[in-house]
Amino acid sequence: MLDLHGIARSSTTITALFHEQDSKKTETGLRTVQRAIDILYCFTLEEQELSLTEIANKISLAKSTTTRLLSTLE
Repeated sequence: MLDLHGIARSSTTITALFHEQDSKKTETGLRTVQRAIDILYCFTLEEQELSLTEIANKISLAKSTTTRLLSTLE
C-alpha cells in the first residue's frame, strides 16, 4: 500500500534540506565578501603596500585563507 503522507513528508524534508544548503551557501558567500572588504580596509593613504603577513594579522585570519582571498581580488 502506498503511503502518501510519507511521500509528502519526504518531499518536505528534501525541500527543507535544499533550502538549508542554499542558506549555508549564502552565509558562506556573505562571509567571503565581508572578509574581502576587510582586506580592502587594511589599506590607507599611509599604508598603501602591505605584506601577506601584515594583512593576515590585521584581519585575524590564517595566511592561507588570506592568500586565497587575495587571489580572488586580483
